[in-house]
Amino acid sequence: MNKKIRLFTLSTATIIPLVTIACQKTTQEQKTFNSKYIYTDSEYYKGLDGLKGVQLFDELVKIQNRYWTKNIQRKESNYSELYKIYPRAFKDNFYEKDNTVLDIYSENPKGSDPYNFDFKHFDGKGGVDTGKNIKGEGNKYNREHLIPQSWFGRNQQVRTDAHFVWPTDKKVNELRGNSIFAPTPNGKKSLNGTLTSKLTSEPIDEFKGDVARAMFYFVLTHDEYSKQSNFIFEDKKPYIASKYLEIYKDWAKKDAIDAFDIQRNNEIAKVYGGLRNPFCDYPELVDLIFNPGDKVFKDKGVLVSVAN
Repeated sequence: MNKKIRLFTLSTATIIPLVTIACQKTTQEQKTFNSKYIYTDSEYYKGLDGLKGVQLFDELVKIQNRYWTKNIQRKESNYSELYKIYPRAFKDNFYEKDNTVLDIYSENPKGSDPYNFDFKHFDGKGGVDTGKNIKGEGNKYNREHLIPQSWFGRNQQVRTDAHFVWPTDKKVNELRGNSIFAPTPNGKKSLNGTLTSKLTSEPIDEFKGDVARAMFYFVLTHDEYSKQSNFIFEDKKPYIASKYLEIYKDWAKKDAIDAFDIQRNNEIAKVYGGLRNPFCDYPELVDLIFNPGDKVFKDKGVLVSVAN
């Protein structure tokens, strides 16, 4: 069956549909900062048209909680399931295009990677190491909680959420520890340029927006933990302390949604009964919620591709 998809372009003007086309299959495009996004019809954001600011935030929280409660929260926690999700959501189809793990702590977007992981090179039962040790890196990958487990009491369901638990080099993950993502000018530099320190860590520019969108996802989906007012969080909406909110807004704007965000979001949603990261569907959502002006939300469906 053909599925209708819609093409939109983002600018300072109102978002206007350019064309409606039909296709049997939508493929992911190479990583790009093109401003054109292709959507497909979905009821995920039904009822949000015309909203902005706190109203939009509150309604998105309801959507996220509904999907989480229905599809994830009632399931028995399965931490090892993450290693089954990663080959779908974190496959490198964009840089080397070699089907290895797309690891934000080792990917070099401007040249050869210092090392690569096949998906079998995971840390844990059944995993094997690469046989490499390059200044401590490159031996295995494990599960990096972008929001550290200690921040949400190691909740057994939340700790398995692939929308913010990503496959990364084990050593760099250890170096990052429980530090906050923020500018880290004097940090220890990993082989791909990631900076880590005891208090803060900073991903390379290529993935700053990806990390920021995961932070925004967390406060929508796991808002009960964001309200506890610790680390980067505070107990008033939008639950991210203003200092860090400004950092993540800047990161999200400079590193816009790209094909990796789209692949990750759609593949995880397939496993999670549809649960999505709204900030990986709508680049304008950051301003609509955190800097509301005259513009309001327009439901275009869910994002499936970036046009050339």
